[in-house]
Amino acid sequence: VSMSKGIINMVNFKPVEDKYSMTIFHYLAMGQNLSSYGFYNYMDEINSYNNGYKFDIKQFKNRFKNNIGKNHLYLLTNKTLISFSDGSFGWGSYGTFFSDKESITNKNNIFKKIYYENGKYFDFYIKISTIIWFSLLLFIPFILLKGIDKNELFLITTFIGMFIFILLFESHSRYIYCFSGIVLSISFLGLYKIYDILK
Repeated sequence: VSMSKGIINMVNFKPVEDKYSMTIFHYLAMGQNLSSYGFYNYMDEINSYNNGYKFDIKQFKNRFKNNIGKNHLYLLTNKTLISFSDGSFGWGSYGTFFSDKESITNKNNIFKKIYYENGKYFDFYIKISTIIWFSLLLFIPFILLKGIDKNELFLITTFIGMFIFILLFESHSRYIYCFSGIVLSISFLGLYKIYDILK
């Protein structure tokens, strides 16, 4: 967090006005919204703007308390599906330039054909990235084969922390992206252990 703030100060971004800033409690409260499965909710955003962080704290506590039991299991199941089911990490979900056809110059550029929403191969990219992502997730449990060392324990603990983060805060696959290196490492170790057993 400190590093991020330092980078932001160096780049000299325009500061966000206090009335538009959100605290951690906003994302915690949104993450416990049963009606939206913890996903982004416009009314939650408006309420945070109008009522401040104390409202968010109260909202989070009430939702967490009310969700205990079957509701919480239902919520967490849906949050897991939302967060882990998109191998593109929500690519194209945010930002308007993807939908602006006039912004696409040099339409023969292969990268624009792949990564722009109206590109010729965009659907293919989404499907392939999701297949690769699911394959990586599939190999994660196999890291437990033949015991684990300290380094593997560190990776597993980090993955569990990531999972808890996703279950507590706002749901979206884009938040998994920063942990993709951990997922990749665990998956390849799991794959290696399968190979080591079968060889």
